[in-house]
Amino acid sequence: SYLRSRRVPAELSEGVRSYYDYMWSRFRGMNAKDLLADLPAPMRLEILFHLTRDLIGHVPLFRRCPAVLRNQLLLALEPHIYAPGSLVVRAGEVGDGIYIISRGRLEILSADQSACHGTLSDGEHFGDLSLLLGERRTACVRALGYCDVFLLPKGAFERLKAEYPDFREVLKSVSGEQSGKVSQLVMAGVVL
Repeated sequence: SYLRSRRVPAELSEGVRSYYDYMWSRFRGMNAKDLLADLPAPMRLEILFHLTRDLIGHVPLFRRCPAVLRNQLLLALEPHIYAPGSLVVRAGEVGDGIYIISRGRLEILSADQSACHGTLSDGEHFGDLSLLLGERRTACVRALGYCDVFLLPKGAFERLKAEYPDFREVLKSVSGEQSGKVSQLVMAGVVL
């Protein structure tokens, strides 16, 4: 009713309705970020560990981390939800963090969004190359359906790199696992 009274186009209104339907079906309308923010760190960590246990099991970044570093990563993550067709990152942007896909599929598009360079799905991550190289992104990433994504913000990334020297080794190791896909992207001139 609110959107209708403000004469928001029907297609956009339907997108908003679809988003809230997804939020309700997936999270019963609760915003996990707000819910967890008030909890003490140990309790928040325990709940995060429970909520992300599947993610931790199949994301190499978490599997390769010592427990202390993994816990710090979990506490630093910010949950985000992207609707179908939403751009998660755009070409030309400076890297703002590492995106870890919890659920969903995303496509890697050329800067003008005319060509697809591949897809990313559950457990994969991107954004570290732009952060590590200090380069602007040369491609866009768009959600193919609803996507649950965790962001490790740049500030937290830098803090963890400084406080936990083994974090660099973890990143190198994980990059080795993704080297085939990353190499193909780099050869195509894609930096995410």
